[in-house]
Amino acid sequence: MQDNVLQVRSPLAAKSVANVLRARLKCMKPALWEMIATGSHELAVQSCFAAAVKHSSLVGDYMDLVVRDKYRLF
Repeated sequence: MQDNVLQVRSPLAAKSVANVLRARLKCMKPALWEMIATGSHELAVQSCFAAAVKHSSLVGDYMDLVVRDKYRLF
């Protein structure tokens, strides 16, 4: 039995998630891939998050508009 690493319920959902991940990875330069592959867990997570922000302006806008204000409050 294989592990369900994408945590999805159907093959169609797995393909959809894989397509989003593939699109994010295409935005990245090899140096960022290296950080994910050989860096610490925290560095890998931050690198993947940077790729998500670069891939989706909606994520970047959310961070800018919502998270920035919450950060200032605390």
